[in-house]
Amino acid sequence: MRVFAANSSYEVRDAEFNISFTEDGDAVITEKWDVEFISGSFTRFYKDIYNPYNQLEYIDSIDVIEASINGQPAERQYNMDRVDYHYLFEEQSDRFTVHWFRSSSDETVKYEIKYRINNAVKLDKDGRARFAFRLIGENFPKTVESVKTVIELPGKDEQTTLSLSDGSIDMDGNTAFSEASYVSGIYKVNADMPAECFDTLVNISSVILPEEKVVRSSVPDSSHFDLASLICPLFPIILSVGIIITAILIIPTKGKLKRKLRKDPDCFSNAASRIEASNIPFTWYGLICGYVTNNIGDRYSHIFFLELLDLVRKGAIEVRGSSFRINKNVRLNSADEGFVRMLYDSVDSSKLSDPDEIPFGRISMDLPGNSSYLNFSTRFTNWFSSYYAGMKNSQYYRELIQTGGLKQLKKDLGLWVNYGRFMTFNINPCDCLGIAQRTGTINTYPVLEMLASKNGSVDMGKYDIEMYGLYAGMQGAFDYIALMNRANSSDTSSGSSCSSCSSCSSCSSCSSCGGGGAD
Repeated sequence: MRVFAANSSYEVRDAEFNISFTEDGDAVITEKWDVEFISGSFTRFYKDIYNPYNQLEYIDSIDVIEASINGQPAERQYNMDRVDYHYLFEEQSDRFTVHWFRSSSDETVKYEIKYRINNAVKLDKDGRARFAFRLIGENFPKTVESVKTVIELPGKDEQTTLSLSDGSIDMDGNTAFSEASYVSGIYKVNADMPAECFDTLVNISSVILPEEKVVRSSVPDSSHFDLASLICPLFPIILSVGIIITAILIIPTKGKLKRKLRKDPDCFSNAASRIEASNIPFTWYGLICGYVTNNIGDRYSHIFFLELLDLVRKGAIEVRGSSFRINKNVRLNSADEGFVRMLYDSVDSSKLSDPDEIPFGRISMDLPGNSSYLNFSTRFTNWFSSYYAGMKNSQYYRELIQTGGLKQLKKDLGLWVNYGRFMTFNINPCDCLGIAQRTGTINTYPVLEMLASKNGSVDMGKYDIEMYGLYAGMQGAFDYIALMNRANSSDTSSGSSCSSCSSCSSCSSCSSCGGGGAD
C-alpha cells in the first residue's frame, strides 16, 4: 500500500454497484465511486478486483465496456502514464486493477467503470446457478460512507438466496436493492439462482485454476503415489459416476438446440465460417470456448491436440505413417517452441534414430507410469499457463476485446462445444491426425467437430495400432492429471474458508484480498 504525505488526504463518500447477468452466465457490473480529495494533489484513483483461487469465484477474463471520469468518457491506455481522462485496466496474477487518471485537488470526483466478467455464474453439483463476487476487497484502505447495490436477477424460485456482506436487501420482483453505511473491508455478494434462467453455464468442477497444486513441485512426493495407487483402481467407477451426474445436470438441451436451428438452420456452419475467418490458432478454441461439462483432463487433452493440429496447419509438424516429423525451418513463437520441446521431453531422446522425427510408439512406451506422468503434468501445465497468459496479453486478443470480436467468438465456439453434442458429430483426435496424415494439413471444420463430439471410447480396431497407442498414452497422462487434481484440489470447488488467501472464498481476514487507493 502506498504511503501518502501527511498533508494529503481523501475520503470515499459513495460507491454504487449495479449487477446484471446475460443468458450465457456472464456478469455485467457497473461501479461508481465518489471520492473527495480534501487536501494535497492527486492524479490517480485505483481499485482492485480480487481474483480468488477457487473454482467458484475464479475470474477467467474481464472485458471492459466503458469507463468515465466526472461523466466524461475515459480513453483506455496500456501504461501508467498519468494522462487526464485516461484509464488503465491492469491484469495481474491474483487481481485486476482499474486505474483512473485525472489531476484533482480540493474537489469531489466521480469515477465509473462498466465491465463484463465472463462465465461468472457457474453450475454447482446440485444443478444450481451460483455467483460469488467481492465488490470491495479486504485491503481497500478507506471506509466507504455509503454503499448502494442493485442486483437484477434473471429469475428466481423458492430456493433462490441472495446475500451481501453488509446492509439489508429489499426485493422488487427480480431486482434486489441494498444500502449499507460505513462499509470497511470486504463487501461480497453471493447468489444462488435457478439454472433454468440461463442458456449455458460452466460447471464449477470444470474450471481450470492456473498452476494447479499437483504441479507446484516437479519433485515426486511419496504421498502422491500412495494416493494414486489407492484411487487408480476406482477411477473407472469415479468416471462413470461423473458422466451420469454430468448427464443429469447438463444445461444445454435438445429443446434449446431445436429452437436455435429453427431460428437459423445454418447456425453451425455460419459460426464455423466466422471462427475460421478470425484466423485465431486452434489452441485458442479450447481456451475461450467456455466448456460446460468437461473435466480438467478432458480440457487439457483437447488443448494438447489443438496445439498439435495447429502446428500441423503451420507446417511445423508433419504427421507421417507412424511418427511426427519436426520441420525446424518453420519459425515459431515461444509458446509453440515450448510445445515442441515438451514433445521431445516426453520421450527418451537417446533412442531416436532421427532427431527430427518422433515415433508414436516412442511416446506410448516412454510416457506411461506415475513418475513419467507426474513429470509430464508439470511440463504441460507450466506450458499451458504460459500459453494462456501470452494469449490474453497479445495485441490481437486485446483488439478482439475492443471490437467485440471476442464476444462473438465465444458465442460461436460455445454453440459448437455445448450444443454439438446433440448433433451427429463423431470425430476424435485420431480422426483429425488421420486427416492431417492423408492431406498434410487440417482446417477448422473437423477441429470444431472434434470439440463438439461426445467424449467416448475410441475404437482401437479402427486405427493404426501405433496411432491408437499415441492417443491412449496421452489420454492416460491427462486422466492422471484429472485424478490428481480431484484428489488434491477437491476442496476448492466447495468455496469453504481456509487460512490461505489463495484458496479461500468467503474469508474476511485475508491479508491480500484486493485493495485500492489514491495518489
